[in-house]
Amino acid sequence: MRILALSDLNWSRAKNGTDLPELLTLVEHVQPELVMLAGDLVDNDKGVNHQRCLPYWRDLGVLLDTLEAERINCCFVRGNWDEIAEYDALAAPQYTYVHEISGTTITIGSLRILGIPNAATTRKTVMRELIASYNEPVDIVLTHADGVRRMRLFELPTQLIITGHFDNKLSIARGKALIAFQNYPGQYAVIDYTPSDILIEYYYGRINAAATPHRVRISAGQAEWITPPMPEWLQYGQHIELLFHTKDVFPTLDTTGKRAALHSLLEHGVYKAHILEYIPGSAAFLP
Repeated sequence: MRILALSDLNWSRAKNGTDLPELLTLVEHVQPELVMLAGDLVDNDKGVNHQRCLPYWRDLGVLLDTLEAERINCCFVRGNWDEIAEYDALAAPQYTYVHEISGTTITIGSLRILGIPNAATTRKTVMRELIASYNEPVDIVLTHADGVRRMRLFELPTQLIITGHFDNKLSIARGKALIAFQNYPGQYAVIDYTPSDILIEYYYGRINAAATPHRVRISAGQAEWITPPMPEWLQYGQHIELLFHTKDVFPTLDTTGKRAALHSLLEHGVYKAHILEYIPGSAAFLP
């Protein structure tokens, strides 16, 4: 199945309108069977001058109507800017091929997809309960995740995590791939997904036939780079691996060992906030 993934359209007056014509051209260019939108569809100015945002919601409706008419499946989740009635209207069950999946699991073709809204990722206790509640494997997690708690998504039984909100990134760790978007048309991804092989192509900027994407392949549970990764993307995956390992061994260590393990994480550049978030009991051993 060919998938087009993007996020954070943030259509607003500040962007001089919407990218609707270009986005429809991208859909025509990629020819996806599934479009995935990872939240923040319209910039609502948090309720300031709300009326000026209504044309952008109407254009978003045109996009969804077009996908429906073309029988192209689409999934989307609620971002932190999507907490208004217009989003709820688009999320109403009026479509056959277009699905709002916040807090639910849906099957499209042979793919099981879990949708996680931004609100479920902003509190540690809620995120912990969410992770514990999903034991059955899913193929893709679509979310708009908070940055500090994003690493917890690697605990979910999935091979592919797609998130909006911020931090354009393609990273791999623990046999999984994370695709993170900051905005469209800043980034988008094209994914060719089969049960035995997943090819991810991550693009910067607008449609360009000459553009060379960053590529990752997941095959037989192993994720590998096809093109050289950005150093910060490689480092993020390494930090995830280090955090998981330290969390596993931390309860078995004595006081000296715990201090040494956490010091090693800091030396490797792992943020203190991530250590505190992910490793229970670490606060007592950190400076």
